[in-house]
Amino acid sequence: MEEKNNDYPLVSIGIPTYNNKDGLKQVLDDITKQTYHNLEIIVSNNSSDNKDIEQIVLSYVKRDNRIHYYSQSENIGSGKNFQFVLNSSNGQYFMWASDDDRWPTNAIEEYLNVFMTNPHLHFVSSNVMRVSESGQLIDIINYDQYGVKKKNKYKIYMGAAFSMEYTYWIYGLFQRDYLKTIERDVTSEFGWDYMIIMREILNDSYGFLPISLFIYTYHQINTSIRYKSEQLGINYGYKWKWTYLMINSWKKIIKSKNLKLFDKIFSSTYLLRQLIWAFDNDYKSYYRK
Repeated sequence: MEEKNNDYPLVSIGIPTYNNKDGLKQVLDDITKQTYHNLEIIVSNNSSDNKDIEQIVLSYVKRDNRIHYYSQSENIGSGKNFQFVLNSSNGQYFMWASDDDRWPTNAIEEYLNVFMTNPHLHFVSSNVMRVSESGQLIDIINYDQYGVKKKNKYKIYMGAAFSMEYTYWIYGLFQRDYLKTIERDVTSEFGWDYMIIMREILNDSYGFLPISLFIYTYHQINTSIRYKSEQLGINYGYKWKWTYLMINSWKKIIKSKNLKLFDKIFSSTYLLRQLIWAFDNDYKSYYRK
């Protein structure tokens, strides 16, 4: 995609970061080297204990005036930090970039090409490559196995219902105006990304590319332990988290103004099945402890 002055839309990239200097360097390298150049890069340091974080970002700011740096005076929590970078953005399109994942240099250009021919979409995503903390390939999640290519939203919904693999789509490229309408759903709650993506599957309002444009870093130590002193870790360690997630998912789907009545009935019926599974899973986990 060739760029001529400001003829191409501004894309905002929000990077919420906390105490991960090595990951932050990698993501800043990936984003600043994107083949699509009309970017606004927003970094929010969530009051990191590691003072190197600020120095790293400022060194990039000197070299690239597209980067805007914010430092929180106190830890505002993961969800609010995600909200902060969204609210600080000005682009027509928006993408979250976590400080421990990677993106190929053509990712934004590829996503944006889909929007250029399908401007009605809410977001565009792709297959996902998962790597270890050392960067070794673990696997590639090919969403075609769930019927994504055939665009059968009910089959996709059923395939996604018992899989957290679709939560990776939250790191696709979104219409910023759409994200602003669901901003309150961006929280530190367990599964907030799951709830958003499941609704969008029923809305049938997403684009998909059958190539890997997102590289997810798989951590051996889970979120509840890595962030045990924060609300995010507490929520992820909650013993009845799956049951709560399914109940909350049902509430949000019922209240949604964008879903058709049949879709609400279909999802409610399927969520009942999910709720039974979630309760059984949480109950067994509770007594194992």
